[in-house]
Amino acid sequence: MQQLLSKMRIDMARRRSREATRTPRQGTARSDILARGFLASLRRRWLVIAAAMVIAAAEVLLIKLAFSHIAPLVGVAGDTGPLAYPCIAATLVVAMLYGGQMAVAAGIAGGVCAALLDGFDLGVFLVSLCPTCVVAHCAPRITRRSQMAPIAVRTGLLQLPVLVLIILHPALGGLGWGVASAIAGVGLFYLALAASTVVCAAVLLPLAERISHRLSNVSVARYTDLESPLLRRLSLEAPGTYHHSMMVGDLAQAAAEAIGASGVLARAGAYYHDIGKLAHPSYYMENQTGATNPHDALPPNISRIILVNHVKEGLVLARLNALPRVLRRFIATHHGTSVARWFLVKERERLAAKGEENERSDSPEDFFRYPGPLPVTKEESIVSLADSVEASSRSMRFFDKARIEEVVRGIVADRWSDGQLAESEITEAELAVVRASFEETLVHLLHGRLPYPSAK
Repeated sequence: MQQLLSKMRIDMARRRSREATRTPRQGTARSDILARGFLASLRRRWLVIAAAMVIAAAEVLLIKLAFSHIAPLVGVAGDTGPLAYPCIAATLVVAMLYGGQMAVAAGIAGGVCAALLDGFDLGVFLVSLCPTCVVAHCAPRITRRSQMAPIAVRTGLLQLPVLVLIILHPALGGLGWGVASAIAGVGLFYLALAASTVVCAAVLLPLAERISHRLSNVSVARYTDLESPLLRRLSLEAPGTYHHSMMVGDLAQAAAEAIGASGVLARAGAYYHDIGKLAHPSYYMENQTGATNPHDALPPNISRIILVNHVKEGLVLARLNALPRVLRRFIATHHGTSVARWFLVKERERLAAKGEENERSDSPEDFFRYPGPLPVTKEESIVSLADSVEASSRSMRFFDKARIEEVVRGIVADRWSDGQLAESEITEAELAVVRASFEETLVHLLHGRLPYPSAK
């Protein structure tokens, strides 16, 4: 009786677990998921714009206070400060975290806020547009903090012509200064101000990353260093997994950049997605150098536990090595709720050979599924697909362009039909671009070579 009650409790726990990780393909339409994701993204964007306006307002007040003390030293009237409000600190942080489009929106909002604080001055708004355009164009490509300094220089150089025009047209700026002293004084102030705002942005960036749970390319680039302790350990203890992760990184970065996503983030996620295999590297095919496979001596359900646990062990290892939440998501989602198909087939063969039926209340397919969660961001989805594509490409004995295209299309179609992309932000049009990128990259990675002639 106790065994029966214990089995019932286990079955109920498994059923609750399946319901908790049930994918939207089993009831929720993908359009509903995308609609909810769009609304959540829209709310985040409005919060970012509101934060940018608050930061811009604070920046204007601080700059105005500073200008009132510095202006007499450079021979400029103390009430001429409004035209020296570039307000790029908030815009620079937004551009590094959210990209150029959001930076433009945040910069315009900050410019409007600055103009309102100075009596609806159109000159303030026009001057603020110059750094907004520069930052929106250049900042998303930054991968090192040292690259922020040239942005400050470009900002100052592009603002000065606009400043000169405003000074030479009193009807627009309403200023009564001496032209030469105004240009010289405010020009010097611009250089100091541009440098100080870049420093402020560098200080604000780590705080903004922690609050938004996003990583800028500056932070992501640190985790792509192949000399980091975790990646060094992966290369020594699980060389096959290490090489697989490098290949997935190549596939993922090219595909992400093809659709305008973050290629650096996709590469970093690919590098760490399989670190859980460090717990038992010999149980994974890419690390097996001998003819024996440890899974041959294990029943499929035990093999399934070892295989599925590499996700959990990867998350534990990531926390121990202080990997950020953004990268831990790649570890958790790279298999989604897909089926460990090789062991599922092995289980069915075992049951058929013994003439037995499945003794579990759930179907074998549900039992051999990964627990999830599903990938959400474009980068997570691309790494999940690239992982399967790279692994499948290794099983091809003979390959050409047509065979590679067949394999890639089959994997993408299978993932789509299985609901593994049901919560993803990626669109069908972008998925087609990703698929084409995979095909092109694999053709180059799996190129053939002529055999070397014998020395005889």
